[in-house]
Amino acid sequence: MSTQEPNYPKEYRGNQIHDETKVSNLQPSERPRLSLVTNPREIDHILESIGVEHDRESIVLEDSYNCLWVDTENGEYVEVWGIHKSTPYLDRYA
Repeated sequence: MSTQEPNYPKEYRGNQIHDETKVSNLQPSERPRLSLVTNPREIDHILESIGVEHDRESIVLEDSYNCLWVDTENGEYVEVWGIHKSTPYLDRYA
């Protein structure tokens, strides 16, 4: 198993990636304000509200998000992290 940092492109489908971190850093003990969202309709709504393009029907993994961690303030999404796979293993990158 490689310990090397992933070499992800900085954009997917025109979406700007501002930062990346391991899922282990998004856990409630580390970031109590973040909530995990796995409901596809909620994910679609959140991504559309912040202007992120995605295609749930695509067979290309990077075209959709299956888990999000969100922090809201005054009804606005102030922080959103996502992964493309459906199981948020702690060693995956968001």
